[in-house]
Amino acid sequence: MIRELEDKANVEVIVPPKKRPETKLFISDDFPVSEDGSQATCPAGAVSARRNEEPNGPRVRYTFAKDTCASCPLLNQCMNKLPKGRMGRAVSKNEYEAEYARVAARATTEQYHNVLREHLLVERKFTEPLNRHGGRRTPYRGTAKTTMHELMAATVTNVKRMVNLLLGSVRALPA
Repeated sequence: MIRELEDKANVEVIVPPKKRPETKLFISDDFPVSEDGSQATCPAGAVSARRNEEPNGPRVRYTFAKDTCASCPLLNQCMNKLPKGRMGRAVSKNEYEAEYARVAARATTEQYHNVLREHLLVERKFTEPLNRHGGRRTPYRGTAKTTMHELMAATVTNVKRMVNLLLGSVRALPA
């Protein structure tokens, strides 16, 4: 979606970056892929033995031979223990990694923090019908009655907001 919006529609997308787990082991970024994408190279210099593509998916999995991993001097930095079976370490690469890096870099800017601050205020209004006006569970059956219930909850939320704005009882937004 990020690729579609930014590259094709010229829209700047500001989203929270994908969280990566904290680890002392090598991550997939430490395994560069060859120019043609046929193999990955581990930090010790070994080349992957197998390449599998996910059918209709964005991931490619590179697998290393078990005997190569067993004799590797960086085994303790690569994985906790040698896996059972014939294959060693497996590394997944995602075709969207460039977009993830772009989003993570954007998350360090002042513009991202300003949008996040504003986003929290908007989300608060979106959750008010759910949390305070019965929007999570409807007491009715059927699409028409459920729709009417949701519209009434949204109307109550908007009327409350208008009354607060007219009476001037809205607090100053925190900086």
